[in-house]
Amino acid sequence: MNAFLSIEIQSGEVFFDTQDRMKADNVAWCVHHTASALAQRGYNKMIMYIDNNPAHKTLMRFFLALLPRLPIDIQIKHLPPYSPKLNIVEYLIHLIRQKNLHHAPHSQDIGTVKQRLSNYLCYKKPFEQEMIYNILDHIDVSVRLHNLTT
Repeated sequence: MNAFLSIEIQSGEVFFDTQDRMKADNVAWCVHHTASALAQRGYNKMIMYIDNNPAHKTLMRFFLALLPRLPIDIQIKHLPPYSPKLNIVEYLIHLIRQKNLHHAPHSQDIGTVKQRLSNYLCYKKPFEQEMIYNILDHIDVSVRLHNLTT
């Protein structure tokens, strides 16, 4: 199972989709869906921070080329190598594991896992705004400390 997971950091809204195989057109659709939802809310810019997976770097231009034109500027920024602590989605993944997968029976089928994750992510905001601010503050401090030591 592959998943598309993003967080709108001002509201805490989560955008989530699963696919058996995540191909370029699936990812493009997820990005388009997220960008469309943000454009409808009046946003004029969407910045996506993605990790340094080589596939992400190579395919992201392709994904964006597949998107129909939207009234929102989409920018892609890559995180430094080996920096999961700088990616707010990693904090969400940790929370998902703790709250939904930690005590789940390992005999459950993938459909049940998908449904549990969808219910958790789509019907509530896992992060309250204060928690998002704390995570972003932690990321900011980490970046500053890294910049002081290099």
